Amino acid sequence: MTLLILLVVFAVALLFVAGLHTHDKLSTSIEIDAPAKDVWDALVDFDQYGEWNPFLTNVDGNAKEGEKIKVTVALPFKQSMDFNLKVKTIVNRREMIWLGQTLEPRILDGEHYFRVESIGKNRTRFSQGEKFSGILLYLTWPLLKGSVLANFNTMNSALKDKVEGVEKIAEQSAQLESGAA
Repeated sequence: MTLLILLVVFAVALLFVAGLHTHDKLSTSIEIDAPAKDVWDALVDFDQYGEWNPFLTNVDGNAKEGEKIKVTVALPFKQSMDFNLKVKTIVNRREMIWLGQTLEPRILDGEHYFRVESIGKNRTRFSQGEKFSGILLYLTWPLLKGSVLANFNTMNSALKDKVEGVEKIAEQSAQLESGAA
């Protein structure tokens, strides 16, 4: 009888704690040696994601407010997983937010943002993050936190390499043309 009471108290306490931990955030950023316009253009060119993005390997749909998109995410514990998302907001070529839900609403949801901020003529800060919420967050947070953050950073570096590589090729072409003239 005492064991049963202890188990019930433990279960109620666990549910209480789980209820308190219903949202959490992750964010990362990187500085890119390129104009904000170039970073934004690469970010919203979903057709090219498979060529450079090791985290979001495919996006079907368009970067338009209200658009439903299908995103394929590379995961460390599974080959990949598809998510049906909705583009919630696009603000002046500076911010894009999309929403996703796992299973049913409020079970495990994510609101992902991408931000492009000019910090100089040819320098940009790219940030991305996600606000996770739902009743399963308490149980999944230890698994999500490390792997998602690592994937965000991997994508950030790949975007930097893609955009800076394009910039370097353009600079080299301009130098060749000016030298040939």
